[in-house]
Amino acid sequence: MGKKLSEIVGEDGFLDSLKNADKIGVIREMVEEAASRGKIRAEDVEDVIKRILKREQQGSTGIGNGVAIPHIKQYPGVSEMVVVVGRTEHGVDFGAVDGQPCRLFFLILTPKKQTEEHIKVLRRIAAIARDAELCTYLTKEKDPKQLMRVLDAACEV
Repeated sequence: MGKKLSEIVGEDGFLDSLKNADKIGVIREMVEEAASRGKIRAEDVEDVIKRILKREQQGSTGIGNGVAIPHIKQYPGVSEMVVVVGRTEHGVDFGAVDGQPCRLFFLILTPKKQTEEHIKVLRRIAAIARDAELCTYLTKEKDPKQLMRVLDAACEV
């Protein structure tokens, strides 16, 4: 039996009100928050942002229904998977495949030893993104703990 997403995210890994209105700003805000909460080293922030943006150049991680998964696999700056979940009321143009703005973000950083888990998490989040009704619920649910319970039910890692 795997870990629940909430166990990886932790109590402090959910950002309910992202303030930035553009892709780079959202990525920066989430990475800086991960650093301020001790999930990555402060000196790695710029490198993580650079690597995520390089990954975004290969193809947007905006996967549809308002969901984006900016991520890096095999990142040497982490020893365990880091997942930060962020949400915004205003849509952010992430270059999503469906052309719609994104409101729900999953920042994922994984070390080399967890490549398989990285792929598993991406698959589970992609499955969530295919459920338009669930995505709408996740962007509107007011209680962050309830939101994480729903994500746990939909996304065991």
